[in-house]
Amino acid sequence: MSGGVDSGRRSVLVGLSLAAITASTPALAGQNTLLAGKDLLLAAHKNKRLASCQLSTRMLLIDGARRWERRAELICRQLEPGRQVQVFRFTSPAELSGSSVLTREEPGQDVGQWAYIPAYHAARRIPSSGRGEAYLGTDYFYEDVLDRRWSDYQVDDLGFESSEGSRLAKIEARPEAARVRDASAYSKTVFWIEPVRQVITREDYFDRQGKLLKRLTNSVLKPYGKYLLWDRGLMENLQSGHKTVSEVVTRVIDAPLTDDQFTVQAMKRP
Repeated sequence: MSGGVDSGRRSVLVGLSLAAITASTPALAGQNTLLAGKDLLLAAHKNKRLASCQLSTRMLLIDGARRWERRAELICRQLEPGRQVQVFRFTSPAELSGSSVLTREEPGQDVGQWAYIPAYHAARRIPSSGRGEAYLGTDYFYEDVLDRRWSDYQVDDLGFESSEGSRLAKIEARPEAARVRDASAYSKTVFWIEPVRQVITREDYFDRQGKLLKRLTNSVLKPYGKYLLWDRGLMENLQSGHKTVSEVVTRVIDAPLTDDQFTVQAMKRP
């Protein structure tokens, strides 16, 4: 990857994987009944759904000794499973500023994703076949931002594993519905979850051939009101050695957002 932005890869950066920057759980989750297997996986993802959020983030792209910094903003609304809207927008460097992605998910409907690049003055819809692609030199795929519909997955309990003094539940999810399986870049994802706080500390993504492709490691868990939120995520491509570090700079929970901020027209505003 060169120091400049490869124009051939200006397809767009979608919202930083919410798994990396908005993973959350109620601060008093330790009082919850301990769950296991699919129930624990569903609870951990439910705890990531905030009514609304607004944050700014810093990204560091690492390729050996080379490093590139990006700045971005994210606004989102997350409601019941399979229903969310969000807009991710780059604010720097200058050649990426204003580039954005709108994601809309509604139950019973196909996901809508639109990418906007200011230089082209037009937004284009991302096809389902393109959601398994990486974007703009990062290690995130378009599909990483989506709120999975768990009825489309086979979920298996893999037991427990100790990591840095913590006993973590390992849970595997495989796309079972044909429309999801055919579009996904992943044959399966394995989650490491703290059963007490119900937070996902790590996710391993396996490619379509069943080989380990990427790893997301969450860290820096901080309290925000009644929530505990991850402020740092490391996404590693274990096949290429490339890494993307995402760090939250500012965050507002229950931000006052309006419907017209989540439209294709809004993407084109300066």
